[in-house]
Amino acid sequence: MKILKSEFFPKLFADFEEASENVLVLVQEYVSGRDLFQLIKAKGSKNGLPEDTCKFYFRQIIEAVRFMHANLICHRDLKLENILVSDRQRVKVIDFGFGIRTPEDVPLKIFCGTSSYMAPEIVRKSEYNGFKADIWALGVVLYVMLTGRFPFKAKTEKELYVRIQTGQFLPPMQINFDAKRLITRMLSVEPSKRPTATEILKDSWLTFSRERV
Repeated sequence: MKILKSEFFPKLFADFEEASENVLVLVQEYVSGRDLFQLIKAKGSKNGLPEDTCKFYFRQIIEAVRFMHANLICHRDLKLENILVSDRQRVKVIDFGFGIRTPEDVPLKIFCGTSSYMAPEIVRKSEYNGFKADIWALGVVLYVMLTGRFPFKAKTEKELYVRIQTGQFLPPMQINFDAKRLITRMLSVEPSKRPTATEILKDSWLTFSRERV
């Protein structure tokens, strides 16, 4: 948090340990508004958010992730609930409980994250690249933003993990070709085929929109 000095993350004002309680206390900026999951629910649509609105928020999210990755930090628990949208329509990424600073070429081993957003390599409990796992999670985030539903669904966690490992999902019919193509690249079972945050920002779909709905 001390490294992530950017508009896309809550400011960290102080941190101290409570020795008697064995806890670490973080004093952070208060962000008024709601998380992205609450925002989608509040819109009352089963088809997600309008496309221009998704572009407006998702560009900020990718800018945040590009900043993280440039500083060799991977989040490992990116999800709708960990992305706040302030009253001023600004995105703030939170909750770095699984975050780690690591060289890009060092494989990670810890099984962590939230089931619906986990990359196939994490589900398999094999070594993985945390930066590529973040991109997979953002593919899930974008899918939900545009459609209002998850790309991989199952009645049990075991079945969910099987579906994630196959990487087979139904491309959303209601969104345009460029959006489908970007989601498909991000949700590639092969990590090396997923784009970087910098490459996503240059994608033809992600043209900036000033709409703030």
